[in-house]
Amino acid sequence: MPRIKFEILPAVAVLAVVFSLYYATMPVLVTFEDAGLFLQVCALDGIAHPPGYPLFTSICSASTRLGGNQVILANLTSITFSALSSVVVFFILLRLGARRSLCFVGALFIFSAKEIWAQSIVVEVYSLNLLLVSLLLILTIKYVDSPKTSLLPAIALILGLALANHWPLVVVSMPGILLSMVPRTQNLMRDLKPSVLAICVLAFLLGISPYVWMFMKSAPVFGYYGEIKNVFDLVRYISRDSYSGIDNAVTADYSDKLMYVWWYLGELARQWTPIVMPIAVAGFVQAVRSNPYRHCGLLAVLLGNSLLLILLLGFEFNYLFRSVFSAYPLFAILVVGIYTVLGAESILVLLASMARKQIVVIYRVALVSIVAFCVVDGYGKNDRSRDVIADQYARVILQSLPEDSVLIIDADSQVGPIGYMQRVEGLRKDVVIYSADNIFSDKRMPIEKEARSNWVEEMRANRRVFSIQVDGLTQGKDYGLYIEHIPESPGEYGSHALHLPFVESRAREYQAGSILQEADVYFVHQMLIATGHQLFERIARGQAGPDEIAALKAVQQTFPGALAIATSSIVRDGGKLNRALLEFVLLPFEDNIPEVASSEQIASFQTVLGLLKEEDKN
Repeated sequence: MPRIKFEILPAVAVLAVVFSLYYATMPVLVTFEDAGLFLQVCALDGIAHPPGYPLFTSICSASTRLGGNQVILANLTSITFSALSSVVVFFILLRLGARRSLCFVGALFIFSAKEIWAQSIVVEVYSLNLLLVSLLLILTIKYVDSPKTSLLPAIALILGLALANHWPLVVVSMPGILLSMVPRTQNLMRDLKPSVLAICVLAFLLGISPYVWMFMKSAPVFGYYGEIKNVFDLVRYISRDSYSGIDNAVTADYSDKLMYVWWYLGELARQWTPIVMPIAVAGFVQAVRSNPYRHCGLLAVLLGNSLLLILLLGFEFNYLFRSVFSAYPLFAILVVGIYTVLGAESILVLLASMARKQIVVIYRVALVSIVAFCVVDGYGKNDRSRDVIADQYARVILQSLPEDSVLIIDADSQVGPIGYMQRVEGLRKDVVIYSADNIFSDKRMPIEKEARSNWVEEMRANRRVFSIQVDGLTQGKDYGLYIEHIPESPGEYGSHALHLPFVESRAREYQAGSILQEADVYFVHQMLIATGHQLFERIARGQAGPDEIAALKAVQQTFPGALAIATSSIVRDGGKLNRALLEFVLLPFEDNIPEVASSEQIASFQTVLGLLKEEDKN
């Protein structure tokens, strides 16, 4: 391996370009996924969901205290970590034998990957994990190439920090990293003298020390289980014990795992263009011949962050959980990108050996063109600079509620943006917000369903009570975006003028396919079902005004809205089929069912169409 010089200028250039691209596409308002939750944790000095992510949240908390727009500051934290990761990857490529120019272009190519880009521009833990595991990788590569005792404490420190950020993703990466170090086992045993071992242990403990920070939260305002009082609470938190039901769904089986494997192979290809996969395979084959342990180790890292995760997790194979899972294997994507660059290097060397300068020039131009295309494509797929859905949703909900009312919320899509908007931005402080999971430690409510119903009735003595998608509560007046608990008025439907422009805009965006992020698509899909049902009932009862009719016209042009109208019509008519209505709303989607639709929704759609066709036969 030739000696690698410190290439400061191209490294800085990589950092600047990646940072600029990510900054230009960064959302400036609160978003769905975990963004609103992390923003509350950082702003309110709380505790994030298991395993707590203390390293990231402590850094993010410090950044949001710099003053200014907290969404921008938090998102910039993630962008900075990914930009630094691109520099580390640049040096990894150099260390693995790629030429300087190709390392520069290759780093830009790798960080144009759709999912890496998507997770880098929002407040999330994955960009920091990418940085720390990349540092682990380059430090171990350096140690294998040139064993130096001084590298071992640095490796121990980075390992501790990585575990303090996202330990599950680090654990699945470690077998591959350890495999790459096998050729230096004797050196490692020799270098780990008692004094060096003691320093390494201290460095590791320093790295994982952010978990102590979680003990220091005395009655956190935001925390999934409230205060962590002892070691048992901490272990329960870190182990993700409470997530066992989420990580392993009862209805999931090995057919789901097989579908995930097949789907994720396609996802790797879709990160850039399908052409990269054979180049990546060629790059791996060529590399493993020169250094089997190193590159089998990298392959193990790839498989650990993809196949092993699929085997360990028991997710159902549906749109929601695919979008959740897609954020985990960022390092697998990075490894594929590395081998794509190494494959491109191998082809370049082969062409150069053929002494065909014109072909080499054409090849170089083709590589640059492909990378440019990937960057432009990544920009288009990840430009969230005008993403307003979560922000507008939270504002519409809070601003439409009566003064001094109570709002009970559930699910991340509500707790995140709505909680952030009130608790951080200070909107509608008069509204009392409760989380069904009691993650607002200063606002607690009963967990048992019967006790909840009684609690709601007690609250109604002094305040109007509303909720969004909370199980176990008595139904009442349906406003589409929320329900008001009025037991004496079951089956009633209300409307609020503030809701209608929001619903109509989202319906048009959904129909146009202009919503970029899976979490946004899923949220809008579910919302259109609820509002489609509510608007249809309002119109059927003769209670709707012109604005509601206009909103329903936009909603019915979407699959979820059309399905809601169809099922509501059948229920309303006592099982009878209003052929004209059903054909009008459903037939446009006969061959155009969106991917986000659940299996139950597809089954309902096909059942209604089947009934219509059966009538035709009779």
